Amino acid sequence: MDTAIAFPANPAPAPIDLPRAYETPPLEMQLEIVFKLSERCNLNCDYCYFFHAGDETWKQHPPTASVEVFQDVLRFAVDASRQYGIRHVSIIFHGGEPLLIKKSRFAEMCRALRAQEHVDLRFDIRLQTNATLIDDEWVALFCEYGVKVGVSLDGPRDINDAHRLDMAGNSSYDATVRGLKALQAAADAGRLRQPGVICVADGKIDGARVYRHFVDDLELKSISLLTPDFTHDTAPDDEAIAGVTNFLMGALAEWLRDDDATIRVRLFSEVLQVLLDDDRAQRALARHQDLRHIVSVSSNGELGPEDTLRTTHLRFSSMGLNVRTHGLGDVLSSPVWAELTAASQTIPAGCRGCEWWACCKGGRLINRYASQNGFGNPSLYCGALQELYSAIGASLIRSGVPAMAIFQRLGIAHA
Repeated sequence: MDTAIAFPANPAPAPIDLPRAYETPPLEMQLEIVFKLSERCNLNCDYCYFFHAGDETWKQHPPTASVEVFQDVLRFAVDASRQYGIRHVSIIFHGGEPLLIKKSRFAEMCRALRAQEHVDLRFDIRLQTNATLIDDEWVALFCEYGVKVGVSLDGPRDINDAHRLDMAGNSSYDATVRGLKALQAAADAGRLRQPGVICVADGKIDGARVYRHFVDDLELKSISLLTPDFTHDTAPDDEAIAGVTNFLMGALAEWLRDDDATIRVRLFSEVLQVLLDDDRAQRALARHQDLRHIVSVSSNGELGPEDTLRTTHLRFSSMGLNVRTHGLGDVLSSPVWAELTAASQTIPAGCRGCEWWACCKGGRLINRYASQNGFGNPSLYCGALQELYSAIGASLIRSGVPAMAIFQRLGIAHA
């Protein structure tokens, strides 16, 4: 029999009915907890950083998180909110595949989170899934508890199935799209927030074709394109890196051609906002690519930084901290967080003088890492990012935005 979830003592005001759509607060007011609800998967994606990038600590962890570990996560979040005045906590159910957990346990966890909400604490419950296990019961749970769902998909069937096969080597495309459409139907009915999709850029395929499939065939409005999780130590050859550039530029060309403000491609839209808005430009340095507010929790309760960093060095996957015995203060005072602080506040030598620093911040930390000097490097995909930013800036100038205004915004954020 499953153990019942015990709520932390809560002296704050009684819970109130809160809206499910929250505006992202300033950095210092937020905390993201990436909770490994499951450390197993029903797919075998060959590029997966979690299972196929050298870190095998998952083999020593429980397949799914226990109720006791969740209770510790909830206590950790509530204590962090009280101690640091954090009013917004995102709980991101992650994996492996998080939907391998029992529905009854998932519902109990969501219910416990919602019961802790009050005027000074809101939980944004999110979930990242391959969507193959989604059915009507899962959709009903997401609707009931206001869960925002992200779906992992790489494009049309032939592109997706180049990497994202099930354990028997079969296609995952139809099952993923079926789950995605169930989420979209609920969103169209006003029961759920529209799902977004996360796609890993593959240098061997056409980014324009992937973008058009997402927008035209699947009618998606929220797309995240990720550079592959390589470091300077594991970097592919120049041809592969050039291929990622081509992928992203192809997708960007289609997005600019659509000129549709309702379609958000995160990598492109964030840059556009910085180049168009003085306030966004001023805040860019403080927020963009700063991962110090992201804490990951393994299925056994172990604490760590942003999850892809576990593949770089053992210090990022085995910090010696556990959510049962440590709080946010222990995380923030750890050597790993000191290293992340330095990474977020120091411009790598190769980035100094670059006019795009405000938009880029050196790129994803995983792509900046090298064993020789940590995060003191530009992104592996620096050339691709510079091409993207230049193309977006040029498009704005052609549309009538004064070039001087763009230069000033970049200067404001770089000051």
